Amino acid sequence: MRMFDQACRAIAILPEERKRELWMRLDTVRRLGHHLGYGVGDDMDDLLREHGFGRPG
Repeated sequence: MRMFDQACRAIAILPEERKRELWMRLDTVRRLGHHLGYGVGDDMDDLLREHGFGRPG
C-alpha cells in the first residue's frame, strides 16, 4: 500500500498530459488489488480519491 500511495503522490504532481497514461497503469494495479482480498482494493480506491483521481469506474 505504501508503494501505491507513493505512486499516487508522484503522479498527482505531474503535468496533465502525462497523468493519463500513468493513471491507466495505476488503475490496472487497483483492479488487481480487488482480487487480493483483505480490503486491498478498497484501500487503493481510497488512496486514489485522496490524491484527486476519484473512484474509477
